[in-house]
Amino acid sequence: MSNASSQFNYTKWGFIVGTSIALITIVVSVFVPEVRCSVGFKSEACGEQMKTVELITQTELGERLGGVRVQVNSLGAPETQWTDENGYAKAKIPSKGDVVVNLSKEGYPTQNFVINLENEQITNKTIRLKKLEIRK
Repeated sequence: MSNASSQFNYTKWGFIVGTSIALITIVVSVFVPEVRCSVGFKSEACGEQMKTVELITQTELGERLGGVRVQVNSLGAPETQWTDENGYAKAKIPSKGDVVVNLSKEGYPTQNFVINLENEQITNKTIRLKKLEIRK
């Protein structure tokens, strides 16, 4: 076997590998919705555009209120989390349509409100909770 015939042809194989990677990238971009949406090919498969909303819970006197249960009802199952010690929580919600937010903490009445980013572009909201009155 001659030395010339046993040499690896980097130019030929580099072209084949490069072309294969380009074709795979095109196929994935066309058929995988997550990739298609992230590179700007918008369609029904892209789903809702999401935005982050920041919520701050306070007492009626304006003091930060941590440990408040925040339940966000938008797409699918409700997302539940708790505010941190500074009364802060954030959630990703659809940029269109009504999103129902439920706040609850022991000793305070439950509060429900609706966020609709189509109607109101505010992405941070401060909510004051008034302590329940204890009747004797």
